[in-house]
Amino acid sequence: MYISQVFLNTKKHDTARALYNRNIMHGALEGCFEGERQHPLWRIDKHAGSYSVLVVSKTIPDFTCFVEQFGIPDIQPQTKAYDAFLEKGVRQGEVMRFHITANPTIKRNGKRIPLNMKRTEQQHYCASDWIKDRLLNHGAELLTVDISAFESHKISSGQRKITMVSADFDGYLRISDSDKFVNALKNGIGHGKAYGCGMISVMKRS
Repeated sequence: MYISQVFLNTKKHDTARALYNRNIMHGALEGCFEGERQHPLWRIDKHAGSYSVLVVSKTIPDFTCFVEQFGIPDIQPQTKAYDAFLEKGVRQGEVMRFHITANPTIKRNGKRIPLNMKRTEQQHYCASDWIKDRLLNHGAELLTVDISAFESHKISSGQRKITMVSADFDGYLRISDSDKFVNALKNGIGHGKAYGCGMISVMKRS
């Protein structure tokens, strides 16, 4: 497994379109790999006004065309081997800081309903309940969480145009099953993975 980061030039028209319509970003990232479709995990990160895309993939991507269309030529993409960290850095019982952009929803009457940030009279199950349950199912106990950046994204699905909601979750967790949690780091959590949701990243507690 590999983890990559590419900084985005938000002044480019193509980049602005891709940030608004996640289908464009999804297709461009798929084009960074040769052979059969990989469906890499990816996420848009924002730091002090700069944007970058983080990618987890099975093989090393070629970002040449991607950088020409969306990137900053003076800042080269970075790709690192991910397996060593997954094998040695993720240990049972360890407390780690985490970040994930996810699509917190529940299924009701055949439709996916976005969850509120906090419980309401109409919605007793909220986004913090969702992330707690998802982490537990994937080998981690939620300790603390802050939820922010609820955003709507336009997605084309065949002839339909739908709106997907994402939220950023930041906090601390304790690993209860390292095998399950490593699988989550490789394959993501929840729905909307093709459109920038589901990638969870962790770092050791300082």
